[in-house]
Amino acid sequence: MNDPALLTTHSSRHGRTGWIVLAVGVAAAVAMNIAASVLRSAMRTGEENVIAIMGLLIGLVFCGWAGVMGLRALYFGEKSARPLLLLNAVGLLLGGATAWLWREVPRGEVDEFNWAQMQLPILGPFFAIAFITGSLPIRWLLRRSERKKINSGAAPWTPRERARRAVALALVYCALLAPLLLPVPLYLASAARAKDAASNRYLLRAPDFIRDASESVLSELQDYQWRAVQNRVLKEGLVSTDRLSARTLDAHREVADSALIGLSKRDPAWAANIAEWKLLYGWLPSAEAVLGKCGSAEQRKRYLDRIDGSLYVHHNFMEGLAQGPPDAETLEKLKSLIKSNQIDNGNFIALQPVMAWLETSQLEIYLMAILDGGDQTLKASVLTAKFYRDDALLNRIMLAALDRSKSGLRETALQEIDDNVDRFKNPAVVRKLLPLLSDQDSAQSGMAARALLAIMNDNSFEYLSISFWTSPQSASALHYVRGKAAVWLKEHEK
Repeated sequence: MNDPALLTTHSSRHGRTGWIVLAVGVAAAVAMNIAASVLRSAMRTGEENVIAIMGLLIGLVFCGWAGVMGLRALYFGEKSARPLLLLNAVGLLLGGATAWLWREVPRGEVDEFNWAQMQLPILGPFFAIAFITGSLPIRWLLRRSERKKINSGAAPWTPRERARRAVALALVYCALLAPLLLPVPLYLASAARAKDAASNRYLLRAPDFIRDASESVLSELQDYQWRAVQNRVLKEGLVSTDRLSARTLDAHREVADSALIGLSKRDPAWAANIAEWKLLYGWLPSAEAVLGKCGSAEQRKRYLDRIDGSLYVHHNFMEGLAQGPPDAETLEKLKSLIKSNQIDNGNFIALQPVMAWLETSQLEIYLMAILDGGDQTLKASVLTAKFYRDDALLNRIMLAALDRSKSGLRETALQEIDDNVDRFKNPAVVRKLLPLLSDQDSAQSGMAARALLAIMNDNSFEYLSISFWTSPQSASALHYVRGKAAVWLKEHEK
């Protein structure tokens, strides 16, 4: 019954059946989604989501079945108009369904490259467009080639030969179409994977015209998650420098800030010029950070001279300086700000870039001098662990601070140790803390006990407040801490 030789060219059995199957599938999907919407508004039991998903799955299965029927109709030599229209309809439905998945791409798990969230939104619409635009030209080429062969006296092609040539032409057409349609979707899907944005080979190697076209698409999307993807692309500098420069003037503040940060990675001098220009018209944290990190010595000096009032609001500039290359003129200016002791103006914030720029030996001498004679707020700033890149230096400064029992410096050091315990897990710190357990100041002994327990990863007293350590009931707990510390030292001093 299925032998091609037994079917006349005027038969349309498979094509007609395919249209019926497609109509049933679409009707089932629509009906079940309408039912789900009614239940959602009336009951909200959660079952309406299952019904909607089942409707979509049924529709996809019937669409696939209808596509198979259309292909069989072409294979068996039926009139091509009806099955081609059927296949175009199936392609349009499947392409639309997979294109709808794009809304889920930035919401998906970035650690798993799965078909449902990444490949289907790319490949589904691509093959749908390829089939819809290529079916008629391929049909015309096949008919023309077969007609020429018959006119030359050769036998007509068998269905298998016709199918083989159709597949070959379709593959060639897809190969020609892929460079035109796939680069931008591939870029968008890759950029949506947050953990891959800075290291993805395609994002790094794509030519700028593809990068800029993709960013233009992102700029038109209003969904906040796609806006986050745009900001990520700009912040990593994954578009052309011209596009980054233009986006620094974007009406959206976050987009402009991201573009300026990205431009600082691609062209630091250009980014510094734009940041300096923007700061002439107002205070912008991102522009301050970029100017501090990428600006020249002259640009930094000009901005420091313009600062009037508290340095608290200019901490972004100081953080940028700490990340950028040092220069002698700015370093001396910062030291003079610190030495002025205008603590009400927050001049101690200038300590961060000074600590980042000085060499370790010079920095240690400089910080010890502050501990011995600086203002109390400045001394506390010296103990800020996040300012230090060298853990060995941090430990030496903290041990020196623990030797100073006056002016609250020891309490500050103990709090920093407790808050940044991973940087202080060494026998020298434990041995320095042990004598403090017997300190007459019960608050200091309690803080030392908490710091020791944190170093030893002991959570026995984690939920007890500092008031417990100042109460008479703390004696047994302090004895427990001493015993645990002695065991810890034996294990770590071998």
